[in-house]
Amino acid sequence: MKIRWLRITGIGPFAGTHRVDFAAFEDSGLFLLDGPTGSGKSTLIDAITFALYGDVARTKDASKDRLRSNHIGDEDPSEADLVFEVGSGIYRVSRTPAYTPIGKKSQRNSRASLTRVVEDPSAPDGWRTVEAIASGPRDVGYEIPRVVGLDKDQFLQTIVLPQGKFSQFLTSTSDAREQILRDIFDTQIYVDFSKALTEAAAASKRGIEERRAAAVGALEQMRSLAASLAEHDGEPCDEEAAGAASETPSLHGQANTLDASAQDPAPVRRWADRACRDARAAHERAQADALDAANLAREAAQALDRGRALAADQAEHARTTARLEELRGAEPEIDALRSRTANARRALAVAPYASSAASAARRLEEAADRVASCARGLAAEEDNHLRSGDLTQEVVADLLARAQALRDEATRTLGALEATLVQERSLPGLAEEISALEESHRGALAAVATLESQRDTLPAVIERAQASLTLMRSDADALPDKRAALHALDRRLEASRQADLLRAALPGASEELREATAGAKLANAAAADAHDLWIAQSASAIARELEDEVPCPVCGSPDHPRPAPPLDGEITREQVADLDRARDRAEDALRDARSTHQDMVRRIAQLNEAAVGPTALLETQRDQAALEVAALDALKPRIVSLEEDLAQVREQLDGITDELTRARERAASLASQLTERRSALAHTQRHVEGERQGFPSLEARAAHLDQRAQRAASTIGACSDWDGARRAHDEALRSLARALESQELASDTWERLLLTRDEVDALETRINEHEKELYATRDALTSDRLVRAAACPEPDIAALADASQRAGDASAEATRRAGRLEQHCAQLDAARESLGASLAALADAREQAGPIRRLADIASASGPENLVSTPLSAWVLIARLEEVLASANPRLAAISSGRYELVAVPDDGTTSRKSGLGLAVIDHDTDSVRSPRTLSGGETFYTSLALALGLADVVSAEAGGVELRTMFIDEGFGSLDSHTLSLVMAQLQALRCAGRTVGVISHVEEMATQIADQIQVRPLGEHGSTLRVRA
Repeated sequence: MKIRWLRITGIGPFAGTHRVDFAAFEDSGLFLLDGPTGSGKSTLIDAITFALYGDVARTKDASKDRLRSNHIGDEDPSEADLVFEVGSGIYRVSRTPAYTPIGKKSQRNSRASLTRVVEDPSAPDGWRTVEAIASGPRDVGYEIPRVVGLDKDQFLQTIVLPQGKFSQFLTSTSDAREQILRDIFDTQIYVDFSKALTEAAAASKRGIEERRAAAVGALEQMRSLAASLAEHDGEPCDEEAAGAASETPSLHGQANTLDASAQDPAPVRRWADRACRDARAAHERAQADALDAANLAREAAQALDRGRALAADQAEHARTTARLEELRGAEPEIDALRSRTANARRALAVAPYASSAASAARRLEEAADRVASCARGLAAEEDNHLRSGDLTQEVVADLLARAQALRDEATRTLGALEATLVQERSLPGLAEEISALEESHRGALAAVATLESQRDTLPAVIERAQASLTLMRSDADALPDKRAALHALDRRLEASRQADLLRAALPGASEELREATAGAKLANAAAADAHDLWIAQSASAIARELEDEVPCPVCGSPDHPRPAPPLDGEITREQVADLDRARDRAEDALRDARSTHQDMVRRIAQLNEAAVGPTALLETQRDQAALEVAALDALKPRIVSLEEDLAQVREQLDGITDELTRARERAASLASQLTERRSALAHTQRHVEGERQGFPSLEARAAHLDQRAQRAASTIGACSDWDGARRAHDEALRSLARALESQELASDTWERLLLTRDEVDALETRINEHEKELYATRDALTSDRLVRAAACPEPDIAALADASQRAGDASAEATRRAGRLEQHCAQLDAARESLGASLAALADAREQAGPIRRLADIASASGPENLVSTPLSAWVLIARLEEVLASANPRLAAISSGRYELVAVPDDGTTSRKSGLGLAVIDHDTDSVRSPRTLSGGETFYTSLALALGLADVVSAEAGGVELRTMFIDEGFGSLDSHTLSLVMAQLQALRCAGRTVGVISHVEEMATQIADQIQVRPLGEHGSTLRVRA
């Protein structure tokens, strides 16, 4: 993996936007991340880690909250944007940190995106997106380890080499060394696993003890239940029960010798089964006794029930006989009630007719009052007053005729006034219409004056617009030439820019040509050497097979004075063929590189010829031409707009002339209409005044006539109602007389017999209930049950109740005894099940605890089965350390000129025997084994650097061979002398030759003179920090 480009905005101390192009460091392969302590150097590593994995790169207690800069506002952007390259392509990942705005409770969530990109100089930031891979923190977090091939911990172990920790590791005590390795390799899981095994072993021991206690408790419970069985079965009812009870003491004695925690639970199980069988036998005997007692109690209860039933029947017979005598004595009263009820029913039949006659009389009186009232209203004009008591058929008929005549006269007059009323109502409208006509006439005269003024001013406006239009058209005619010149400048500028790009790429093509030339030379030399070696090898093989006096297969001579000497090395025909193919590929690559270089040079010349000038000058000329074309283009809409305006003004002038003619005609028409309306108003006013006849208006006269017609109509209706009420009253009196005659009642006495319907119903109900009860009483006394009861002697209820009570008590006691024994059986069965489960659980716990305890002893090195007496966590660290040492020693040998080699030892004097993490240094100059603490400062640094590089190789191999081609090394270079520093630099150059770019993190000033390419981080006081790339 190679980091190509980084952009941060609002991250850590960097408030603004900063970009780092790591490709600028590829030529040197080494750059310095320089800056004072606390200025923000580690923030760049945090930003790279956050963009990839959504987390910071520091220790486990570091927080992502520090990512968003404190020097920006809530609405300012904060983002880490990273471009990296792996075997499958170039990718771009962007993330924004989550944060909570000041004064708000809800958090703004993080955003993330992952895309595949390609380099594109024309893109705003040099990268063009070709495919969207994932969006959102969760999806991006899932895709990154798959694309990169490393998880976060592996990435950090290879991008930021923990040289400082290994420097501390070399001189630490054993305990500190173990903790450092745990931090580096994150092997806490093995410590936790060992601890979990120890806790599981302790838990299994506690589980065995708990299950043993449960088994002992279950056995004690069964002992207690078996001992109480003798108390509940203390009265055996037969010899068999007595014999069973006699065996109980031996059962109890056996129970006292049992041990529930013994390895063999069979005796305990057999004793529990026997105790349950004895309890069930006792329960069966008690159930038989309870059944016999229940039968006796049932027979006694039945006898008591029969005696009580007989006594109740005898008492009922006596009560019924007494009630019959009472009912017979009430017969005279019931007969009187029957007579009164019949008379009330006849009076009720007459009551509706009497009510109808009274209602008819009231309606007749009310009708007479209305006739008198209407007559008084009608007679107000005739001074003839009529009273309700004076009404007769002749008076009412005369009044009806006079009311009809008045109504007809008023109706005829109202019909004659209808047309004149319409004219009177139209008078206000005519006056308003005349006022509107006068206003319209004045407006028409003003419009005529306005149009005449406009008609006189528009010709001058048209003349000025025509002059401006002529000038604009003259300027617009030059536009085609200007646009053609602009297009020509665009083509020349594009050619110049392409030439600039090719010139920038030409050194790279030249370098590729030089490398291809060197490669071809090397491949040709290797192939020639292979052929020479093959020929020499063939001659040597033939020489080995030569025999004296035998002709040579090559020259045919039987003498062999100078046979080809034997060769040390060998080469096969396939190896020669491979080298030939490698030579051919190198020559093809050389031809391609030469062709590419020549095409680039030829293309640059063609583009320069087409450009005819430098890019800067062409850009200036093109911008000026574009401004002129834009200015001329802007004239087109102005010309079109002016032409449209001129046409509109001309149309307006024509329209004003026509509108002036229409305005004059309208003014004349309004004057004529005004004269006609004034004449019509005067004629209508004279006619209406003549029809009012003393009233203030025709409306008032019409209202007076309508009132007279309504009074006459009311009188007519009242007369009709009186006549109908009179006929209804006469008919009601006749119906009442017929009803009295049919019921044989007198008109002056029938009301005294009248009762309400509810009172009649109540009397009839009382009579019916008396008759029903009398019948029922007689029927009951003749029933077989009461007849038999009267013939039997009186039973002795007290004696029967006492016998039933004694039998019931005996049955209840037998049932309780059987219930107690049943409960003991159930408790014994449950206790036996509990005892069996406890014994089984104890056996399972003992069986399962063995492997766990053995594993715990092995993991903690506390048992004899751990042959090396090394805990699991330390054994894992030893294995990881040996892998790191195997990868680190070749580099350490190169840096120390073959002097030093690191080896793992059982004990290095730091009590490392317990952890097995002893470490020593073999000094090949003195053939001695030294403690790492005897190394000098510089030697300690480059030894720890070799360890850190070894760690990176181990992590890369574990991740499937993923190689991080960009890495950072932290502090420590300031302690090296010039010779050692040159050796360390040689190792870093070796990393560069392997395709890696190494960043050295340091604030030591001397490093700035050693490394030319730098990322310089500088604090800005209270405004955060800034950075600058020097490459």
